[in-house]
Amino acid sequence: LSLVAPVVTQAQAGGWDPSLVADVDEVECDIEIRKASDVSKDEFLSRYFASEVPVLLRGGVKMLSKLQKSFSRQNLDKKYGTLNVDVGSIPYPRDFGVDDSSSSAQL
Repeated sequence: LSLVAPVVTQAQAGGWDPSLVADVDEVECDIEIRKASDVSKDEFLSRYFASEVPVLLRGGVKMLSKLQKSFSRQNLDKKYGTLNVDVGSIPYPRDFGVDDSSSSAQL
């Protein structure tokens, strides 16, 4: 019995070069996987978002309309419009040992 991987075209690989796509069985992932319906907004914000911890939320697209409303420009402006934030060329430069000259901007 011979097991041969099927040939995948670039179109079938979503436009990516198939030689760059790893075999799923060979990839180890330490990102936590949760059902979106089991994660409250408060838990997501404190445990993942604020702590910069990645998480894969299964079924998360179903909650997209709720998120779009929460993160709309109008809602963010109402909630955080007077907040000053640091902006720069890369996110979290200090985490990467980069002294990125940033400036402050008001939302």
